[in-house]
Amino acid sequence: MNIINQNDVPAPVACSIDLTEGCNLACDYCFTWSKHKPVAINKELAEKIIDWWLPQTRPERGTDVQLSWWGGEPLLEWELLKHLTLYAENKAKELNKGISFGGTTNGLLYTPDKVEWTSQHKSLFLVSLDGIEVAHNLHRKTRSGKGSWKKIVKNLREGLKIVPSLKVRASFGPDTMKYFYDSILFFFEDLGVQDVAFSAVFEGNWTDQVWDTMKEQFELSVKYAVKRMKEGKPCVLKHLNDEACLAFDPINIQNPCGAGSGYMGWSVDGYGFPCHRFNKHGISTEDKAKLPTIIARPVGDTFEWCNHEWRKKFWDFKNNPQDKCKECEIYGFSSCNGGCYALNFDFTDDPTTTPDVVCEYNKIQHDAGKLFRLLAEKEGLQIKMSGWNGNTLNNNDLNNTSCVCYNMCYSEGTDDEIIHTDRRNTQACLCNMAQYSGKANPENTRIIKDVIDERKKLKQIFGVVKQILSTAGEPKTDEQKVMEQEIIDKLIKLL
Repeated sequence: MNIINQNDVPAPVACSIDLTEGCNLACDYCFTWSKHKPVAINKELAEKIIDWWLPQTRPERGTDVQLSWWGGEPLLEWELLKHLTLYAENKAKELNKGISFGGTTNGLLYTPDKVEWTSQHKSLFLVSLDGIEVAHNLHRKTRSGKGSWKKIVKNLREGLKIVPSLKVRASFGPDTMKYFYDSILFFFEDLGVQDVAFSAVFEGNWTDQVWDTMKEQFELSVKYAVKRMKEGKPCVLKHLNDEACLAFDPINIQNPCGAGSGYMGWSVDGYGFPCHRFNKHGISTEDKAKLPTIIARPVGDTFEWCNHEWRKKFWDFKNNPQDKCKECEIYGFSSCNGGCYALNFDFTDDPTTTPDVVCEYNKIQHDAGKLFRLLAEKEGLQIKMSGWNGNTLNNNDLNNTSCVCYNMCYSEGTDDEIIHTDRRNTQACLCNMAQYSGKANPENTRIIKDVIDERKKLKQIFGVVKQILSTAGEPKTDEQKVMEQEIIDKLIKLL
């Protein structure tokens, strides 16, 4: 077995395995480019991946190793999924390691029997649902061109009776952003979910008009969330809750996620990529072997790590931030740490270069999070979220820190699930946390001091200048004049 030098690179702690490249939907924004004859992974090959990968994992602080099933649509290979889940459970037991499972499903096959079985094996799936019927059916159609909304909603209603904390994930693009608020109302008021994640489809025409629509839709949504919180009802708007908790406090800069370091995604033919999004479907095995984006490859009956310099770009990302990040007003005060590696790569051919559309989106999302927090605090509320085990978390609870994205996708329903992040200490991270990319401690996290310190200094200077100027025409006592001169002297030193 070719084991990496654990002193040189982050240890693996999580991975996904594509069970199939097939899908029973034909979503036109699919990032896998899945428009071809479906191919499923061979059972023996999947077992070999688990045999090679699992012994190398080093989860931290008693957390589980994380293994998720992807595709295509992973539930198309239900019998294989069950077999591999049991196989990995037994292998982990032999190695004295805890293991949790999960993935994302389009929901068409996520029937009550599957919800029941997966919940019994520390595994639940995040269900993709793009909102109200008109928004969802615009892009998420079946192979025959019909909308998929009604069947998915029916399955979700049944699944929520078994597991009330099932979560949904919605994708919104320029043409469906206008339905965002109505979709939020549907999720909470009609469907009865308690927790919604969402992300943008950045491919498309994001005009100034769309950005204005996004601002309006987010404002309506956070006002609704505060109203619901006042009524004592659960309401988590994943990314907006993150921003609300992070907006006013400098945080430890993290990598965008654990891709390429502690996390990786396996293809149906046994090639490992920095994450599942780098694995594009419909490419022959011969051509896939030539790709510069793979980080592990088959060798005989086993596998080996490869492309170490390429992989290093991922775990070293936070130590070399882009100039546009260092100059950005939300860098260090938001959940954006430079965008998604795979999305960056799709747009710019470089995982460390963020396209402008992503920057604009994150700034608007950040502003909405700030508004969310201010409105909540005005009502005497904190941004709270409840995990599966009933723990209530808020933005002042610094000990409860973990990854929202990863837990929502891959470890929902486990004893370790925490769905809130607060990164004002070194153990806190959105994606690059202990379960996702190895040890999260002061050695691999840092504050970009030259950015944050400079920002704090400027705020202090402008605050004092504003105070002096606002009272310039007012009569002052000798004592006030002395104090003002002292302030001016301090400003000169700061400058």
